[in-house]
Amino acid sequence: MAYRPYQSKRNEAAQRAIGDALLELLEEKSLSEVNIKELCAQAHVSRPTFYRHFDAIDDVLGLYAHDIFSHLFDTAVSIIGHEMSGETIIAKICEGLLEYQDLFETARRQGFIAVLFGHLWVMTGELAGKLPLLPAHSEAEDHVINTLVYAQGGAFSMLFFWILDGMARSPQEMGTAIMDAAQSAGGTFAQGYHEVSSLVAKAGLHNKASK
Repeated sequence: MAYRPYQSKRNEAAQRAIGDALLELLEEKSLSEVNIKELCAQAHVSRPTFYRHFDAIDDVLGLYAHDIFSHLFDTAVSIIGHEMSGETIIAKICEGLLEYQDLFETARRQGFIAVLFGHLWVMTGELAGKLPLLPAHSEAEDHVINTLVYAQGGAFSMLFFWILDGMARSPQEMGTAIMDAAQSAGGTFAQGYHEVSSLVAKAGLHNKASK
């Protein structure tokens, strides 16, 4: 996967044109049926412009994954550490995902949901991978980070199946379900998220990750 985040307004405009064109085409056909020639024609861009931003059609979905990830990360940063329960934190994240329900439904219907979530998983993993590199860790902080990364994988999987199921359960129901699962596995979402938020702030990752 090779999505290259835009670095200028001009690049953003080109990527948005290509991304919007892809979604328009995906209303009528599957991802495997779309070719670069018709995508460029639909977006009114040249092939060189396409390859300046993406290596393959699958990579265009990284644009939307980046939008979703940035939105959810900004939401999480704004609420973590404010004495909210684990259920509330997860419910807020689910509410953010609901804003992309139409995109997820198209992805589910046209069979590219796994590609979209692959991009999201890579972005989430890159963020988690930065946490152990923070300086001056105590053993307690290492434990918090390990718990968070472990719990993150389980939460991601549950959210994936929630979306595959058409997001039928409410955000509050998902918050309770994910917390119950985490506690059954010995995890502690609330404490882990609150404590790791101070480490994220200390390293300035909340500024870097959303760029």
